[in-house]
Amino acid sequence: MKKIKFIFLLLLCYQFATAQYSVNGNATQTSCNCYTLTPDLATKSGTVWNNNQIDLNQSFEFTFKVFLGCSDVNGADGIAFVLQPISTSVGGTGSGMGYAGISPAIAVTLDTYQNTDVANDPSYDHIAIQLNGDVNHANANTITPLTPISAFSDNVEDCQDHYLTVIWDALLKNMIVYFDNQERLNVEFDFVTNVLGGNSMVYWGFTGATGALHNLQKFCTPLTPAFYFSSTQKRCANTPITFYDSTVSFNGIVLKRYWNFGDGSPIDSININPVHTYSSAGSYNVTYTVVGLDGCEQMYPQTLVIADKPLAGFSITGNCNDFGIQFTDTSHVNFGTINQWFWNLDNAGQTSTDPNPFSLYTLSGPKNIKFVVTTLEGCVSDTLYKTIEVGVNANAVLTPLSAVCENAPSFALTGGSPVSFIALGTGMYSGNGVNVSNGFFNPQIAGIGTHAITYTFTTISGCISSASQSITVNPVPSDANAGPSVSISAGVGTYLQGSGTGTTYLWNPTIGLTGANSLTPFANPNQTTTYTLTVQNDFGCSSTDSMILTVNQPCFNPAKIFTPNNDGYNDKWIVFDASCIHHVEATVYNRYGSLVYYSKDYQNNWEGTHNSMPLPDATYYYILNVVDKNGTRFTRKGDVTVIR
Repeated sequence: MKKIKFIFLLLLCYQFATAQYSVNGNATQTSCNCYTLTPDLATKSGTVWNNNQIDLNQSFEFTFKVFLGCSDVNGADGIAFVLQPISTSVGGTGSGMGYAGISPAIAVTLDTYQNTDVANDPSYDHIAIQLNGDVNHANANTITPLTPISAFSDNVEDCQDHYLTVIWDALLKNMIVYFDNQERLNVEFDFVTNVLGGNSMVYWGFTGATGALHNLQKFCTPLTPAFYFSSTQKRCANTPITFYDSTVSFNGIVLKRYWNFGDGSPIDSININPVHTYSSAGSYNVTYTVVGLDGCEQMYPQTLVIADKPLAGFSITGNCNDFGIQFTDTSHVNFGTINQWFWNLDNAGQTSTDPNPFSLYTLSGPKNIKFVVTTLEGCVSDTLYKTIEVGVNANAVLTPLSAVCENAPSFALTGGSPVSFIALGTGMYSGNGVNVSNGFFNPQIAGIGTHAITYTFTTISGCISSASQSITVNPVPSDANAGPSVSISAGVGTYLQGSGTGTTYLWNPTIGLTGANSLTPFANPNQTTTYTLTVQNDFGCSSTDSMILTVNQPCFNPAKIFTPNNDGYNDKWIVFDASCIHHVEATVYNRYGSLVYYSKDYQNNWEGTHNSMPLPDATYYYILNVVDKNGTRFTRKGDVTVIR
């Protein structure tokens, strides 16, 4: 098997060295390894064929970069990767993606247009293996199920490059197709026997076509040089570095490689995974150039930082036990990036990998600190040994305080240090509105808002501790306003217009109110009522205000039944009393929702007719938009029964 594969590779090398591709129709070559199959124009078609046949008795793995256009709704038609024994000039037009009619042939079709009438296409961009130029999914020549092209989206006409990989296992007669590294098709089929009549030699290439709708459609035989380093590789001066090739080519074969390490050393054109040592730290421009079997050349430039040994260092903030010490990294490296830290903080076995750790020491005295840093490139500093002195500390205490109203009298603050043996310790208060000489807090001087009160205690050893608490001075809600007194028609209701600053609100009485705890509840009492609004804050400070809601007796009362039989009694639908209603817009529907009557300015004059014809006895449904004499607008919905 190894000998056969070696012969196949030699054959490929010979083919690509001696011949390229035949470009037909509207197809064009856009770069060394990229081709446009169709421009973004209507009724175009193009094919690109490799001029040398391959043997399907041998396995292959081809990866291509494909571009299927930028227009989804108005785009078409798709492309196909085709294997056929005929020639390097065949191809079709129209909705068959340039593949329709080519027989015998095998194709991986990427169909981006839905021809439901002639090809039984699904509603999404779909991929299939189809035989003998037949693109109808209902026919036996489609040997794979309906499958979206992409595993992630129904649309691949997205103005993006995608990767198509076709793998043929000649021994198992198995073809697997990947799109963007996701398996989409997998079928076992003897193409040589069942399609090609025993002839295993085929041309490979791409076809594409557009009809009335169109897209720019392209493919490339990818050649993307790249390299990487192992996860444990150190990139330090005088350290051997292994460069691992990760080049992507359309068939996995690279003809030539050229490594330029950027330090003036000779170019390495021999090794796939070369090992190189840089004699000094610095930033080097490495270029990796590869040449594919078709003669195309690509370069991969990358800036490589070779680091030197970092110098560990740190500073500290604070020097007292109990309140702890903040360590700050001050390490330095000329080339490279420090990204790992290790501390031994000499505090009951405490270690840290944080760049700036904090340690709370319970015991005072000397502490022997050990510190090591490592760069992103794997270069390690010498261990830094440094002794720091941790002093004795006492805890400042501030007696808990309460929030107050803005008109409360001043009051004394209390604080101190419970560590009595620090006889020479001193303390003081600070904060807005605080009398520093005697520790009194005056809310009226401090003013409304939250005020930070700090008690600072300094020990005989110079360690400083502080305790803080916030006192909130709240406003007295003296601006309660129940709003103006108003008049309404009975049954109409209105929103009360209260205002005031506070945390809770209450209207009294609650009769006829919806939401008595709101500044603007809806009020609909049956009789004239005096409402009182109380505004209160969290500390019980409150103020009140009242308003009168005058309720006028009802004069809007749509009749439930009327009898338009011309007997002079109840012949018209009476809705309102004009003495208190200014305007009514009336709309009436039958039980089926059909409009039977409409008046922009209703005058109590409907006689149960529609288009001048009497309506049958039935119940009808109305919507009335009303404006009363006070200018209040409201809407009423209900039903009225016509009995003749």
